[in-house]
Amino acid sequence: MNPRHLLPTTSLINILEARVRNAVLRRNRALEDALRQIYPAHPLLSPEWELQDIPEITMAQLTETSESRRSRLRRLDLKTAYERRLEVHRASRFQQVLAVDFAFAKGASRKESLNRVGMSRQAYDDWGRRLRSRLA
Repeated sequence: MNPRHLLPTTSLINILEARVRNAVLRRNRALEDALRQIYPAHPLLSPEWELQDIPEITMAQLTETSESRRSRLRRLDLKTAYERRLEVHRASRFQQVLAVDFAFAKGASRKESLNRVGMSRQAYDDWGRRLRSRLA
């Protein structure tokens, strides 16, 4: 038994999963019985059909480990946090661009406006282009 395949759940969830699994199995048996009555020689009713669609499995596939649910959740949390930080960074850069534009509109020179905000000309041009493309 591999403990990584076990998931901590409540007994209620375990019971519900078992009931759903049994309901699906009962439905499959009922459909097979109905198919037997209508078309007894149907290829899906022969046991060989299960072996026909099995893909060839390599040793690499057998030895590779799958990602656990906990690892997947941790990875997704990290990705979400990274995307949030990126969005906050974008918003602050866009605010800087707007602050430079506002100071320039009030009569300050572009260079003075950039120094006040603490932004380089290259960063201003790059983020200004990104802001305009988002607003378009």
